[in-house]
Amino acid sequence: MQKRKNSGCIISVSLPSNVNMLGLIDKVVEGLSEYLDLGAEEHNAVAIAVIEAGTNAIQHGNRYDESKLVDLVFEIHPGSLTVTVRDDGPGFDLEKVEKELMGADPLRFRGRGLLIMRELMDKVDFNFSKEGTTVTLAKAMPGRGGDGCRPKG
Repeated sequence: MQKRKNSGCIISVSLPSNVNMLGLIDKVVEGLSEYLDLGAEEHNAVAIAVIEAGTNAIQHGNRYDESKLVDLVFEIHPGSLTVTVRDDGPGFDLEKVEKELMGADPLRFRGRGLLIMRELMDKVDFNFSKEGTTVTLAKAMPGRGGDGCRPKG
């Protein structure tokens, strides 16, 4: 774990765009949950959202091209966790997807990932650039994260 001044702790993971790597992402989240002493509900929310973002990066962003990496950065701050997931893809029309999802059948097969991430996390932001797509997931965790590097307790 790396500590940056006034920025908390940072854990970075870069993985090839292979869905078999999703289990490793889950293990990282599991370790963080244990480190931060998260309850089952908080752990599940973070795990599902991060795995959904990772799946989208592998499938839609990098189109399963294992020569392209999915970069995940977990930042532990006092009282919060921020996760960024980056791929090399061009992104998508966020406004169009959000319009399509409004009033859509929630059980439809495609397009639910955005809704799931937004429901489970406190903040979800997308950034699209020539270098790729980044989704930032943030979860408030009052009383957790200690000084960002040491768990409270």
